[in-house]
Amino acid sequence: MVQYAAVINIWNEENRIDALFDELEKQTKKPALWIWIDDGSTDDSVVRIEERSQDSSIPVLVLRAPTKQKGDFDSIGKAWNHVFDKIQSLKGYDYLLVVDSDCHFPRNYAENMIDFMESHENYGVAAGQVRGETRLHMPMNAGKIVRWEIVDSIERFWDIVPDTFWNIRALFLGYDLAIRPDIIIDASPSAGFTRKGRFRYGRLSYYVGTHFLRVLFEAMKFLLTGGMATAFLHGYFYEWSKGDWKCDIPMIRKFYSLSGLIRWRLSHFL
Repeated sequence: MVQYAAVINIWNEENRIDALFDELEKQTKKPALWIWIDDGSTDDSVVRIEERSQDSSIPVLVLRAPTKQKGDFDSIGKAWNHVFDKIQSLKGYDYLLVVDSDCHFPRNYAENMIDFMESHENYGVAAGQVRGETRLHMPMNAGKIVRWEIVDSIERFWDIVPDTFWNIRALFLGYDLAIRPDIIIDASPSAGFTRKGRFRYGRLSYYVGTHFLRVLFEAMKFLLTGGMATAFLHGYFYEWSKGDWKCDIPMIRKFYSLSGLIRWRLSHFL
């Protein structure tokens, strides 16, 4: 029997715990284990998880990172690194389903996605389509299903949320990526479609060592599509002026290099 584990990263989500349990408990195929990565919450998130798990049909594993007073989207990967050896020590799972705190899935979401992956062995990562968004390339974090082989292959995460990291690792292992436009997920709008998100994308472009020609290419693309090119460039030069936030994982830097643009974006997505 195909088994999957669900995983969620939280920081001070006490008020959403009940809704999250309701969300997964309604699935026609429930996870064999639900892993909660608590990224240093200062509220009673963990207490509520433990209370709710007493009446849940889903086994729960809580992994805690050191307490921190402020949530930081650019350091979630550090929490994963802190506990990831415990996740990789788990055996008997075929897939990992990534859950966000504000996701709403169809009742048969997990079952449908696993059936899809079982019948399409060339895909390493897949996700549904967020309502109101059109994503052509990278499956987003909400509802992302990852083959456990990819989970086992991870040595270390980058600083930020592992969202794109799963996709890149799958590509380097020779897998393709899939977004299912026929399966709709309700979630908050992606930050990437906001001015703040474009600023952050600019910062990340410096962080991962993106070639400046590629930065200009991205800025031109945003300019032509009304995508807030100024905010993107502002973010890039903001980090460039400081020069101290740099990703040191070769796979990531290779993917975001100029040759990576040609090799991965053109050969896999166009």
